[in-house]
Amino acid sequence: NQQLKTSGKPPKLVLRTGVWRYSRHPNHFGEALWWVGLALLAIAGGGPWWTALGLTFNHACDWGVTLDLIEARMLRRKDRREA
Repeated sequence: NQQLKTSGKPPKLVLRTGVWRYSRHPNHFGEALWWVGLALLAIAGGGPWWTALGLTFNHACDWGVTLDLIEARMLRRKDRREA
């Protein structure tokens, strides 16, 4: 966006290229994959079934609370509603 501003072009408010082409919140998607991988490693290593509780708790918090708050904040701005 800094390069766009210096060239006189309007900045892009919502990215649709790179990893944002596939996910609006790629950092949250990456964290979800991290927890899935961690749970799979724990279970594959002979860990008890409850090792997946971290995955379940984190997914519930991230998808049920954090992403809803981020989306609500984005929708309050007129210039980002289109996405």
